[in-house]
Formats: sequence, C-alpha cells, structure tokens
Amino acid sequence: MHRRTILKGAVASVVAAAGVPAIATRLATPAIAAPEKTRTLRFVPQADVAVLDPIFTPSPVTCNHGYYVFDTLFSSAMDNVPKPQMAAGYTVSDDKRTWRITLRDGLKFHDGEKVLARDCAASLDRWTVRDVFGTAMRDYVDQFGSVDDKTIEIKLKRPFPILLDALAKADAQVPFMMPERIAKTDPNTQIKAADMIGSGPYRFVGSEYRSGNMVVYEKFEGYVPRPEPANWAVGGKVAHFPRIEWHIVPDASTASAALLSGEIDWWERPISDLLPMLEANRGLVVERANPLGNMAQMTLNHAHPPFNNLRVRRALQYAFNQSDSLRAAVGNDQSLWQSCYSMFPCGTPLETLDDGTWMPHSIEKGKQELAASGYKGEKVVFLNATDQVFWRPMGLVSVDIMKRIGLNVELVETDWGSIVQRRPNRGPIEQGGWSAWIASGSSTAQMSPMTSILVKATGQWFGGWENPEGIKLTEQWIDADDEAQREKYGHELARLAMSQVSCVPLGQFYTKWAYTKKITGVIPGVAPYPWNVRPA
Repeated sequence: MHRRTILKGAVASVVAAAGVPAIATRLATPAIAAPEKTRTLRFVPQADVAVLDPIFTPSPVTCNHGYYVFDTLFSSAMDNVPKPQMAAGYTVSDDKRTWRITLRDGLKFHDGEKVLARDCAASLDRWTVRDVFGTAMRDYVDQFGSVDDKTIEIKLKRPFPILLDALAKADAQVPFMMPERIAKTDPNTQIKAADMIGSGPYRFVGSEYRSGNMVVYEKFEGYVPRPEPANWAVGGKVAHFPRIEWHIVPDASTASAALLSGEIDWWERPISDLLPMLEANRGLVVERANPLGNMAQMTLNHAHPPFNNLRVRRALQYAFNQSDSLRAAVGNDQSLWQSCYSMFPCGTPLETLDDGTWMPHSIEKGKQELAASGYKGEKVVFLNATDQVFWRPMGLVSVDIMKRIGLNVELVETDWGSIVQRRPNRGPIEQGGWSAWIASGSSTAQMSPMTSILVKATGQWFGGWENPEGIKLTEQWIDADDEAQREKYGHELARLAMSQVSCVPLGQFYTKWAYTKKITGVIPGVAPYPWNVRPA
C-alpha cells in the first residue's frame, strides 16, 4: 500500500481547484463579506469535535477546543517548567503534605460568575478520575478543598513531589477549571454542549455548534490576560479576533482549495503531498506546528482475543518496520519523521531504544511467533480514521502487515469522531468492541511515565494494559530522590512495556500547518492556540 496511490486523487483535485473561484459552497457557511472577514478567523481543525468535554477524552482535537473555552491553574511551555496561569502563587507546608494555591484577581466564568477556589477544587477532583497523570496524583491526595474564595487547599496523604507538573500538564486531558456545578458531573458522563462554560479567552457558542460541520467561538470580554508574553499556554492569552469559526472539512482537496482561494485562514493538518504546492504560494506561511513533534502508536485491546495473548501481540510487534508506516503517512522527506523504537520519545532523557530483540521488523519472525502463539484465527477488528490524514495511511499499512503474518483482519473505516465514541467499549467485538486502532499525540505528552499512554500499566488507557511491576516502577519513579534514579526507573519501565507490548510504537513525525499571511502571531506548540493571533 503506497502513499502516492492513496493520495494521488486528492492532489489532482487540488491542482485543478487552484484556478477555480470561491468554493464557499463546500464549506459550512456561505462566502463571507470582506469587512466580516477581518473580524472572523476561519480555521480547519484536524478532525471533527465529536466530544466536547476535554476531561472525558484525551482526543487532541477536544483538547484544542478546551484551550479556547477553559483556563488552567498552571501550564508549561517547551521548557516543561510549570508556571502560574490562573494562580497568583502557592505555598507548601514543611511536611510537604498541604499545598495552598491562591487565585489571581479578575477571574470570571463566561456566565459572569467569579471563579472561586471551590470551583477549582471540584475541577481537580473530576480530572484526577479521568486523566492518567491525575489518577496517579489521586492516590496521594487526601482532599481537594478551599480555605476561602481565593485559596485552594490540596491535602496529601504523603508528599507528591511532582504536583506542580501535574497541574501544569499541557496536552491531552489538561486540568481545565470549570464551575463547581459542572465539575460535579459524573466523571464517566460527558459534559454537554449546554454546559461548555469556562473562564478562557473565548466562549463556546452552543447555538451554532453543528457536529461534523462547524464550531463557533466568540471573544470573552470579561477575560483578563496575564501580563507576560504568550508562550504556548503560558502567559497572556490575548484574544484579538471577535469570532473564530472551526469549519470541519475532512477532504484535503477541499480544505487546500479553500485556503488557496481565501475562504479559510488557517489549516491545521495539510497532507504532506500538498506541502510543496502550499509552500510555493507567496501568500501562505507553512511551518512546523509543534517543535517537539508527535509519537504514533497502535493501541491493542488486551481484554479479548487475539491480543489478550502476549505472543500474538509480540508477533505483530516483531513484524513492524516503522519506516514503512511513516513513509506512508508523511512521505519521503525524512526531515519530517524518524524511526524511534522506544516507548519514550527519541532525543529525550528517557529514550530507551530497543536493540532489535522486540522490534526486529521482520515479517518472517512475526509469522513464526504467530504460528507458535496458539492463535485460532480470531477476528481482528481494526478501526481506521478516514478523516485523519496521517493515521489513515498508517492504518492501511498496519492492516497489510497483519494480513501478511496471518491475522484474520476486518478493516472498519470511519471518521475519528466515531472511533472516539467507540473506543471506550472494551467488550468483545460481537458487542461493538474493537481490536486495534492508531493515533498519535505530541511528544510532550509521552515524555514522562505520568503522561505517556505507552507505558501506563494501570489498565486505564483504552487498551487496558495492566502490569503490577509497571505500577511499582511508576511509583518508584514518582518517589525517586533525584533525576538519576528517575531515569533508572523510567528506562526499566520502558523496557518492560516494550517486552509486554503495551502498545506498538510507530515512530515520531512532525506536522506542519498552513495559514494566510493576512494573519500573524501564530504560536507553535502542542495546540493551535487562538490567543495572540491577529490580522496582519
């Protein structure tokens, strides 16, 4: 399966469309009059926002939506150093078991109510049930509470030295603050569109939300930015556009033609084959979105056959050559990808490269291991996201590899929103379950045992990998006295996860976004942040 075959139709369509006038009829709204364009930023996200609750799901597009609507107590930028955001400051007791965080002045929710400490305490309580870092923190927490309206109090059972790192988590199920009444929603129940009330720089316009079509945000005039310059999600989140529209355009040729004709301003995920054409256009800026790149992985369902069998999982892992998947997804430009046979990102302190023991990228060895595994021909249901320009080609390559080693595979191609809805079902495939799917996340989110889904051993991630030794190593990593000890436990955890095939790592890659030179101030990072972006 070759990328050129998959995408040649899209490229041909765009080349033909480049000389065509406005294509507004393909978008969610009619053509926009010139004066209105200066007030509205029109953005095409990587996928539909099928789930709006950013605590309920780690889906990247939902997290990006969350940054518009909500704010955080702390955050971090590329240096990974926690910095105050909604917080004015904090104190820690001598025994390191009581943390008090003071809120800064001027914080309001979109319904006009002041942000109070009890809102934040309830938000943290809900977050620590859903997020992988949060659940680890929850084991240390005795109580989330408040001393007064401006002071949050976190009482711990024992010291948790990385508490600020938890609160400053910048990607995937970010600890966003919500009104107490909304934060008290059952963590296993999604917060609905009518309750999308945060204190961020933009408010969600529920009356105009159409899943699969358009999402609308309006500037929140009551937001008070911090005085520091914006850097990722740290500093002053100054909203310049009164209105931002997300147009859901899954077809690459349509999105590209819309950008070229001026019907949209910013496209988050252009396919790689179209980048040369976009880069040649003098009216566009094409640049790396996240300087740290992304890690791709295949999630396997450990609860049911055939991937509840370790030897079947190993057979699949033996067969993978990451470069095949990466070339299919990103193309031949190796400045945009690298093979990385590690459970932590390459080039980071916890990089733990396999020596070929667990990932020899050998189809023949995969066949031999599958033959010895006792595999009985059970069906593999592979979910593949048709509207994700990088994941879909990786999925097609993966299905081909599965078939070549002898797995019985059913390919289910659907949109990413449908996969997000289906993946929490850990039942057998006869009851709507699944066997495998591919996704990626920022390398930032995979750098730590607290945030990496590839080494999470509690069974919390959708694949359900559970391992007592992995849990113990994670606890030792948390409680370590210094960075040398942390690295030791991190490397051991990575080797364990690789040997047990918690997930199948598929390498690292970089994406680029493209936007018109009529806007400026775009900040590269783990999300397409709306702040600082303004008319040029």
